[in-house]
Amino acid sequence: NERLNQHQKHENQMRDLQLQCDSNIRELQQLQNEKCHLLIEHETQKLKELDEEHSQEIKDWREKLRPRKKALEEEFTRKLQEQEVFFKMSGESECLNPTTQSRV
Repeated sequence: NERLNQHQKHENQMRDLQLQCDSNIRELQQLQNEKCHLLIEHETQKLKELDEEHSQEIKDWREKLRPRKKALEEEFTRKLQEQEVFFKMSGESECLNPTTQSRV
């Protein structure tokens, strides 16, 4: 009888421990799910911020593109005119052959 009571007591303790373990597992799974959700929210927010920064960089780059293009075109035109003047002047100053009075 004593043995049976002891056995029953151990079975009850074992069942209680198993229930406690199951409860602990559910609680840990719930905590893990919550942390995972928070991590996903955090990463989503970080990606959104990076996307906004990138969009702003593209916008700024596009706004500066026209003035930069215009400045480059003006510089190109100025250098082209300088070269035209230089080569026009050097073409006029070519040496003439004194005997034939023709260009060499």
